[in-house]
Amino acid sequence: MKEKQPAGQIDFAEGSVRRKTLALAAPMLIAQVLNLLYNIVDRIYIGKIPGRARPRSQGLACASRWLRS
Repeated sequence: MKEKQPAGQIDFAEGSVRRKTLALAAPMLIAQVLNLLYNIVDRIYIGKIPGRARPRSQGLACASRWLRS
């Protein structure tokens, strides 16, 4: 007799491990991309403060380097 799983839990004992791993990785990937976009916009606004161009350029350089990899 098969036991019922609580809602929201993934059983790795049955089915495709690749599909289940991707199902877990997708929300994390989306969260990272949203975080990256938030940081880019934040650096742009900080860079508009007079005398604060260096932090903006550093933040954008790091973000673009991450996007290229």
